[in-house]
Amino acid sequence: MGFRITMDIAKGALATAGRGMSVNGHNIANVDTPGYSRQTETITTNRPYTIGSTQLGTGATLEHVNRHADQRLEERLADQKSKFATYDEAIVYIDNLEALFNVDSDTHLGSLMSNFWQGWHEVANHPDDPSARSVLLESATNLSGQFNTLSNDINRLKTNVGQDIDAGVERVNTIMGKIAKLNTEIFITESTRPANDQRDMRGQLVTELSEFLNVNTVEQPTGYLSIMTSNGYPLVVGNRSYDLTSNRGSVGWETSAGGIVDVSRAITHGKLGGWLMVKDDILSEVDQNLDSLAKEVIWRVNKVHSQGVGTSYHQTAVTSSEAPAGGNLYNLAYGDRIDYDGGMKVWAKKLNSPNPATAVEVDTGISTTSPVKFTGTGMPMSRYRITVEEGGTVGPGADDPVLRWERLGADNTPVALGRFAITGENKFSSTPPVEGIGFDIGKGRLVAGNVFEFNTSEAGIANPVELRGIPEGRARCAGDRYTLTVVEGGGSIENVSPKNPMILEWQNSTGMGTIRIEEPEEAQFDVDGMTLSIDKGTLMNGDSFVVKTGDAGQPLDLEGNTTAEQKSSWHWTTFSLADQFNRQASEAGVDLRAFISNTGNFELRPDFGVAFAFSDSTARDGGVAAALGLNTFFKGQDAATIDIAELVKDPSNIAAARVRGAGSDAITSNLHVTNPEVRPVEISTAGGPAVLYFEEDDVPKAITVDPRILTSRGDLHTLAHDMEQAMNAASNLSNPYKVRYVENENRFEFSENDGSPLQQLTLRWDRSPALAELTGFRPEPETFVPAAGDYGKINNENALLMADMQHVENTMPHYAYTRDRGAVAESLTTTPDGFYRDMLGSIGVRASSFRKEKEMGGMMVEKLSDIRESISGVSVDEELVRMLAHQQAYQAASKLITTSDEMLQTLLNMR
Repeated sequence: MGFRITMDIAKGALATAGRGMSVNGHNIANVDTPGYSRQTETITTNRPYTIGSTQLGTGATLEHVNRHADQRLEERLADQKSKFATYDEAIVYIDNLEALFNVDSDTHLGSLMSNFWQGWHEVANHPDDPSARSVLLESATNLSGQFNTLSNDINRLKTNVGQDIDAGVERVNTIMGKIAKLNTEIFITESTRPANDQRDMRGQLVTELSEFLNVNTVEQPTGYLSIMTSNGYPLVVGNRSYDLTSNRGSVGWETSAGGIVDVSRAITHGKLGGWLMVKDDILSEVDQNLDSLAKEVIWRVNKVHSQGVGTSYHQTAVTSSEAPAGGNLYNLAYGDRIDYDGGMKVWAKKLNSPNPATAVEVDTGISTTSPVKFTGTGMPMSRYRITVEEGGTVGPGADDPVLRWERLGADNTPVALGRFAITGENKFSSTPPVEGIGFDIGKGRLVAGNVFEFNTSEAGIANPVELRGIPEGRARCAGDRYTLTVVEGGGSIENVSPKNPMILEWQNSTGMGTIRIEEPEEAQFDVDGMTLSIDKGTLMNGDSFVVKTGDAGQPLDLEGNTTAEQKSSWHWTTFSLADQFNRQASEAGVDLRAFISNTGNFELRPDFGVAFAFSDSTARDGGVAAALGLNTFFKGQDAATIDIAELVKDPSNIAAARVRGAGSDAITSNLHVTNPEVRPVEISTAGGPAVLYFEEDDVPKAITVDPRILTSRGDLHTLAHDMEQAMNAASNLSNPYKVRYVENENRFEFSENDGSPLQQLTLRWDRSPALAELTGFRPEPETFVPAAGDYGKINNENALLMADMQHVENTMPHYAYTRDRGAVAESLTTTPDGFYRDMLGSIGVRASSFRKEKEMGGMMVEKLSDIRESISGVSVDEELVRMLAHQQAYQAASKLITTSDEMLQTLLNMR
């Protein structure tokens, strides 16, 4: 019995030592294995054997192999590695971005802008020197080329980071699949024994997964590890993994039904978090601000250049570089910058003729009264367009406006048309004025060339759209253009339903979205933070609105009016602008015509022997030519598309000069004009007739203004028209005078008409004090000398104005991107150079912040790794000591067997 027990103890000791040696060897073999946790054995005493009153030991058994790991520490380390990976990956792209904007580079954008403005100084100093113009053109080419290069390089970085995201998502899906498989192995293994190595492998995969994205983990009692995104979408549950998808740099979670949920914003850490931050925040912000800078440079240069002239008048056609959608000027990229209270002025002259040039000046104002309260019916679901052919005032007076209506076909060409005059408030020359449709219209001024469009409902009822901005709403992007377009379900707002919804798409400088209207009472909707409402109206597929947000992102102006431009409000189109220009040019005897090309571009084409130029030194230019790209220096609308306009590739067309204007563009009110809507004004004959004395080319003239009571601004328009008619009737010339009331500026203007031979006009307000007070003039003479349209080659007026543009501060939208909110724009008043410095500063601040975060993250990872090493790491020295102990135990057990065998042999030999 004793020998058997001894032999059993010895065999057990051999087995225990051998197994201990295996654990020891396993540790040594995995000393450099990532994620491996040191293992040790637990040896317990076997149950003793009792003989009588004596207990004899039966040796020891290796009961457990222990895994030395602190799960909380592992989670903290994985989290820190995730944060470190965020900035470690992001800084790679930040370094590339800083290299693109290297201020020490010969192609530094700031230096190229300085060279460009300096080029204009040189042209201003030497306007007749062709070499100065060529140098300017070269500097402009370099500037636009660098804008293009930077835009392309940023987009290339976006493409690269998108490819990194795609590859990262693919690796994440592989990791999650392995984790799901290990979940099953651990569950099966731990039903009988610990799954130490599988847990290490799973832990390492979870760490690697955390280096790609931030995740939440929960271990179930069964041993399964559940993994979720930070916003709760499951990635691994039990033995199943849920793949992520990537599309254009965004990360999606695939639902069981096959749908995709965008989880990009939930991924804030890890390599994917860093790449997404680079793509969505940093590169998008820099790209958008670069576009904002380019757009500002294009506009301020083109606005000035479009009003100038090169070394000679243009003798061939000039075509716009821009063609607005549907012909509507408000759809132009710079349509929101047009000041319609200005105008578009063109000078034309016959070559080799001693006669002076003749000006054609289109009044691009906006009518002050609109059709309301529509009645009757027209063709169902049709588009109607009303165009003012002859401007005038609605109300008393003889200047009755003449309008043309058109019903448009599917291709927007007229299929029916007619004309009518408005002879007074709600009075028309034909009733109803528009193909069975009537409307009311109150006092006010209708401007020739203005267009008003409306759609009819399914029942043929005229149903103009009423779009309103709600004061409480604020768009994320201030000073931006939001275009809303109907893409599906066109019809009356009153007839929408869940089965027949109306779908609109909106787009601004930074993004786009979709609006779904299913109930008439739900026609109030959110667009990027601002709230708009369509109270009524019929919208056809393709109809659009443009809303310009204010400095605080509100869709309202300072007076609370909705800042929306749409078809169902008075507006200008390229077609109506061309028609109005041609009417005025014909009346002025100018052989210059406007055309709209097949591509929608606006073109001015002179007859043979005729030359023309744009604007002059005193003209009130509203920016229509600049917005269209007529006589401009640049073309394009952002950093990717900015380029030299075809016109100025011939340096002689660089507009350094300006046509000499008059001393002023008109005789303009210099005092306040009483608002008759607040206090009615009477023109009476109590003190004698109201007489306006004036001198035409030094010849005395006088007109009498009929008695009347002015009660509205429309009456002021009528007064201006009546004075114009009377002055022209009293003139010895052919309709030389133009008189108008500028409503939004509350002033009167007296000037010459297109093609007028007038040499000088003097208004004798000193002899007409009553009318002077009424029209806002001091009781003293005012003289106007019309311009002759000439200029000299050494004229540098436009070049000086252009050079000064470097230092002029304008309001520009400055964009900031964050992962949670996307793009937010605020209005920044600065110069282009100041804006660019701000851009560089933002990049530098980001780079510095990221480097600090990376450094801090590296320190945390190193510290936690050291702590983990002290708990889970394998020490070769310790393992050598344990190896010797296992070796000695094995040798001792072997000796025990040998000794027991000798004792047994001795006992057997005694027989």
